[in-house]
Amino acid sequence: MAGLRAARLPVPRRGPRAPARPAWHRRPVRRDRGPARATGAVAALLAAAAACSGVPRDLSGVDAGGDAACGGTRAADPAFAAVLAFARASIEASRVPGAAIAIARDGAVAHAGAVGSREAGRCSPVTVDTRFDTAFSRHVTAAAVAAAVAAGDAAYDDRIADWMPAFAAAGPYDSGEVTVDHALLNTAGYSLNHTRACDDLDAFFAAHREVPLWSPPGRIHLELLLHTTLAATALGSDLHARVRALVVDPLGLDATYDRVAAAKGDFAFGHVLAGDEVRTLPAELRACPPSEPYRAPLVSILDAARLLAPLADGDHPLTDGVADAFYPPERATRGGFVRGPFDGEVDVASADVAAFGSAYAVRIVPHDRFAVVVFENASYGDPGAIADEAIRVFLGRRRAVDATPPAPADPAALVGRYRDPLGGAEIVIAAGAGGGLTASLDGAPPVPLVPARRDGQSFVRDLFEFRRAGNRIERVRIWRDPDGRAEAISQSPYPPSLGPPLFRAP
Repeated sequence: MAGLRAARLPVPRRGPRAPARPAWHRRPVRRDRGPARATGAVAALLAAAAACSGVPRDLSGVDAGGDAACGGTRAADPAFAAVLAFARASIEASRVPGAAIAIARDGAVAHAGAVGSREAGRCSPVTVDTRFDTAFSRHVTAAAVAAAVAAGDAAYDDRIADWMPAFAAAGPYDSGEVTVDHALLNTAGYSLNHTRACDDLDAFFAAHREVPLWSPPGRIHLELLLHTTLAATALGSDLHARVRALVVDPLGLDATYDRVAAAKGDFAFGHVLAGDEVRTLPAELRACPPSEPYRAPLVSILDAARLLAPLADGDHPLTDGVADAFYPPERATRGGFVRGPFDGEVDVASADVAAFGSAYAVRIVPHDRFAVVVFENASYGDPGAIADEAIRVFLGRRRAVDATPPAPADPAALVGRYRDPLGGAEIVIAAGAGGGLTASLDGAPPVPLVPARRDGQSFVRDLFEFRRAGNRIERVRIWRDPDGRAEAISQSPYPPSLGPPLFRAP
């Protein structure tokens, strides 16, 4: 791919830097760039962490409090046993067939277990080796970027346009200010519903030059197209080789990595690709049609935990990069998401595979050298609740990061007028009768805002629902500033039709 560069391009810096982040977001430490040989030291540290990432043998067997006829894990550790019991109650309440949970402490996988079935309606016990169809390969990509930063080959405040000159977007915001850090934070990139046919990455970016950024880089968290891929441009043109050298081989993730390639690999979402195809993207990816079905890699909870274990080690050189960049404090309570059901190419009767569309949650608490990952094999549960329960049980608190911005004391914090800076909709949120809220879209009569049930997409902080013309349900999604006041909202459902944020008017 001509647009990817193995070395930093001599593109001059433009304009002022992006605004400083709030005090509660600790910026990753900028490391001076060193020679490429530093990569070997990082790989050695990863290998050492992987060597001690064993799983206790006492996790085998059946949980005495669970359904012995269809799976479960008995844990010798009472704390982890309590987490498994909570997980079983959670999936039963949401009717999710099965789940797997792993906890890493001090750079090693300390606990791993599973509850429930791989399939709905029949007994196929989930185990710690069950492969879930998740979007977890983006974590592999992000870890590789963090390793490159630790090696001095890149920096978090490098601008994407310096690595990928073809990257540009329409105004009113300056895409030239989008950095690797913004991409990992998911605070800058293309909206999910913008994609067009293209021949390669350069052509893709050229085709999107008229697509506007939806918010100033770094201002709010959005679910965006190409966010991890943008960051991966700092790895250079031989992406596969760099990812394998920096992360895959040191941690022994060959099986997971190969499954990513076998599952087509979703380059748009930053999924790593394997083999020579990464140099000249596969034809279906070069064409990147909007209707291309989403395919997720197959990852076991143990593979996921082995990747996270060294990142949760407070003394590990990648902690600053991944814990604070890919898992920033303001998003510490977000979970993951995956679209669509498993497409059936693996025979679930003979292979240990979760057969339904999955959801996952990741929490990293770097100061406690603690991480938890949860996989569920349905998208309508709440893996984030299980992860948060693990933090409560093991660390004695409910929030992954104490510096999470405070929530509004009452709904009045949301009252205000919000406008789309790109010239779109306007929403007025006002106090309603009985202390509730109303919303008026584009001057229409106000309607009550009804708190929506939290679903498996636990990274959405607040959802309210109201009805528009045609009885169509729309959602109000809220972003908050550090003082807890609503800073921006959106009036559309979650992807594929997520609308641009409407910022609070002065």
